[in-house]
Amino acid sequence: MSWTRQWLLASVRAATEVGGAVESTGADGLGALIEAVWAGRGCPGEELIAGFRAARVVCPLTAEGALRGADSGGVHWLFAFTSERALAVFARARGAGDERWEFARVEGGRLLDVALPAVGRPAGVAVDVASSRPMLLPPVAGVVPAETEAAVAMAGTVAR
Repeated sequence: MSWTRQWLLASVRAATEVGGAVESTGADGLGALIEAVWAGRGCPGEELIAGFRAARVVCPLTAEGALRGADSGGVHWLFAFTSERALAVFARARGAGDERWEFARVEGGRLLDVALPAVGRPAGVAVDVASSRPMLLPPVAGVVPAETEAAVAMAGTVAR
């Protein structure tokens, strides 16, 4: 078993039913930062990245226990949510209905510093993608470790 998979499995808590009781993930501050950006009161820069790094986000898992994501524009986007409710909205939008989705609560910093580089190609984080206030954290220096291959590969194609 790879080190990344061991780390992920250690981060997984008991799965709960999508649409069940909403628990705090410690991401309330992140949600407020994202809302401020959308309202024109915040800047999507260092403060937002610091807020993401400090938050424990909800990341849906595949049946195999991997972080769920999708490919778009040459980037692999890992999904992260500020609450179980936001994940439930996403799951329903993807046609999950009453299907049970497992998830992991992951520190944002670990997601950026460990999970994204482990993808092995340009990867970013899509936060609250089914909401009216989504946020993308692209694979650029300042978001992912600058020395990662993904950040270097994207340096010429994505503004820093």
